[in-house]
Amino acid sequence: MTRLRTGLLALLAAAGLVTGLLSTAAPSSAATWSVVFLHEDLYAGPVVGYHFSVGINGTSPAGTVLRYQWLRGDIDNTPSSFEAIPGATDSTYTMTAEDHHHRLKVRVRAVEDGNVVEERSSGVTNFILWQMRTPVISGKPLVGQLLTASLGSWTSDWDVEPQWRRGRVGTSEMRDIAGETGLTYRTRPADVGKPVTLLVMAYHQFPAPNDVLAIDRRWGSVAKVGGVVPPVRWATRSILRGTSPAKGQLRLTAVSYAWSDLFKADQTQVYGNVRIYDGSRLLTRSYIDGGRRAITLRGLSRGTHRIRMVFLQNNTYAASSSTTSFTVR
Repeated sequence: MTRLRTGLLALLAAAGLVTGLLSTAAPSSAATWSVVFLHEDLYAGPVVGYHFSVGINGTSPAGTVLRYQWLRGDIDNTPSSFEAIPGATDSTYTMTAEDHHHRLKVRVRAVEDGNVVEERSSGVTNFILWQMRTPVISGKPLVGQLLTASLGSWTSDWDVEPQWRRGRVGTSEMRDIAGETGLTYRTRPADVGKPVTLLVMAYHQFPAPNDVLAIDRRWGSVAKVGGVVPPVRWATRSILRGTSPAKGQLRLTAVSYAWSDLFKADQTQVYGNVRIYDGSRLLTRSYIDGGRRAITLRGLSRGTHRIRMVFLQNNTYAASSSTTSFTVR
């Protein structure tokens, strides 16, 4: 860890963002000032996509204007490797892919009437890391299904610690799922009605003499749509059974049941709204409670009808549908 300094310098050095924060140039008699880095996120470290800003410690010479030039050097901090980055002449610099595994510093000149009155250089950053990305999770949020997370090539710079979690992100109901610290997770009945997400913590330990830790984290969500993570649900199947007991009538039993290849569901608990169609024409709306509902249709024409049952998705059960042909007397 770099030597602590007072005030802002101590905080920045403790965060390990630069190898040396102060300019080594001798101060002029007119003014004592130095250049420091201010980082967008002290905990993320030097990362592609983040930015550094220039801070001035002290007072630059009166009547001068400060001019900036950012420089890029090799990963080994070889003094002769630093070259000016074209166009990087603002007080803020956003790290790009070209900076990956390079180091940065900034030169600041105090200019008056076109003449350089004084010049300072900052310390040198640690080498720049790839920015971590949000995990991409594939798989269906249904009981018994395997969810698989893909992280990406940025992990070449970081040590990662995945943790699957259950519950709404940012709420007190969110909990770690014990023992689930890999990149795959098979959903289970305990997940029903709750979102399942993956938290990935990333760490990078910079080598001595700047043995400091960069930290970042991202959430990944399965089947994330419009920013809303759906809960895990039981898959369902829907069946229509029935007869035509009288002219123009169908007496039906609408059945919906939950299923999984790996887990047994309590079928007596299945509930949800149902729609019954004759072709594309809506005939009736109903509600299944306990997995089934008796429905009588009247006023149908004689002959064969293709009756479609649609079970609507709710917080516990996924949608399903089926179409069955019935002959009406």
